[in-house]
Amino acid sequence: MKTLIVQHANFERPAAFLDYPQLLGAHKIHHSYLNQTFPDLNDYDTLILLGGPMSANDDAKLPWLKQEKIFIEKNIKAKKPIIGICLGAQLIASVLGAKISQNLNREIGWFELQRAPASEEPDPVFGQLPSSFLSFHWHGETFALPEGAKLLASSQACHNQAFVYENLIYALQFHPEVEGSFIRAACSHCPEDLEHGSYVQCEETMLAGLNDQITLSTNRLLLQNLLKQSESQASVRRSRD
Repeated sequence: MKTLIVQHANFERPAAFLDYPQLLGAHKIHHSYLNQTFPDLNDYDTLILLGGPMSANDDAKLPWLKQEKIFIEKNIKAKKPIIGICLGAQLIASVLGAKISQNLNREIGWFELQRAPASEEPDPVFGQLPSSFLSFHWHGETFALPEGAKLLASSQACHNQAFVYENLIYALQFHPEVEGSFIRAACSHCPEDLEHGSYVQCEETMLAGLNDQITLSTNRLLLQNLLKQSESQASVRRSRD
């Protein structure tokens, strides 16, 4: 599965995404913040949008962000599988017409998520997860739910944590890909985010959370499910083409 990974900051990297066989030797990292030219849509099967310290509303300050939104819209129209993480999820929501706004609380650290109740059939990505599980968060903003999207998860601090759109696009406010290097880099580059808050943990607590094997295995299962679903949808799209 040829995958394009869009990175929005030098320090916020793909982390555990690169542990999966679907991406080994078959991915390219695009540094959007360096004003790199986006590749042709035919050059890859799946798009992954990582997080970043900027706001999805920063188009006026960051012209490259506006260009990326245009690129995301092209992918949506082309029915490409997309995975969006944190800022990436917010950019997808924005392109789909939803508002991005300040969340009531900054949510930074390991906090519990609740899966949304299943409807007629379980979601192929979230349906295999426990009804509640811990994952890693680092955000101060949130997305409204786009029209036509299905809510998949919520937390106490932030209601809209994940959605799926047309079974092709998964947007996650949280970070199942987190690793120790990710936490240390975020703490180093964004220390102002760590000011006291009801849902803000210290660096030591965040790093200690990586020792919880149940939490880690659940998050890795989620990553695996995301990539499997994207691979399946990309295969369907290729067969139609």
